Amino acid sequence: MRTSFVLLLIVGSALIAWALYANRPTANSALSGAASVSPQPADGEAIVTDPGKENAKDIREALGAIRSEVALLRAEVAALRREKGEEHAARAESAAADAGLEPFDPAEEEALLIEEEERAMQARLETIEGAIATEPEDAEWSYSAADLIREVLASKEFEGTSLYGLECRSTLCKLEVGHDDRRKRTEFEMRFPMRVASLLPRVTMNLIEDDGGSSRTIVYLAREGHRFPQPEE
Repeated sequence: MRTSFVLLLIVGSALIAWALYANRPTANSALSGAASVSPQPADGEAIVTDPGKENAKDIREALGAIRSEVALLRAEVAALRREKGEEHAARAESAAADAGLEPFDPAEEEALLIEEEERAMQARLETIEGAIATEPEDAEWSYSAADLIREVLASKEFEGTSLYGLECRSTLCKLEVGHDDRRKRTEFEMRFPMRVASLLPRVTMNLIEDDGGSSRTIVYLAREGHRFPQPEE
């Protein structure tokens, strides 16, 4: 109902502006009576008036009024849309309550998604751990891969990161490193995968925060041409 009223008001305002525009003086009338003279009985002087200017002023005032009305109408429409959105949300919550469902909570939904991702990651890491424990050893490749990892970590680029443990099999490697501070850990995470990509292009990292504030990173690497094993569905 209010929307129809808004439309009628806009149409009515437009018709007023058009009527003022249609009654403006034409070019011929402007030439024939561009100026009118009003005698002044007091001193005989004349005042020259331009009817075209008066009509133009009326049109500008009408257009200004229309713009104000349109701005108000737009504000009312926006308010109506907000009201409709709130009503829709209220109906959805009411329907959920009637169906015995819990109201939707974005924060709770996000927490559930994070928890699900953590479970999936944990399952993946356990699968990789199991594969490393049972995978046969390729002596030549495992030696080359371990030697590359030690060489990279011994470089000046990774000062502040210490190697705690390293194991390579036939397609997978696992190493554990510690970091002096958070900056060293971040540098390791960004740079280390690129330095070993020639033999070990695939990497997965698991960060472990210790109680004392230090951190460790467990790194899993897969041989070129191989992928990490995936958990069974």
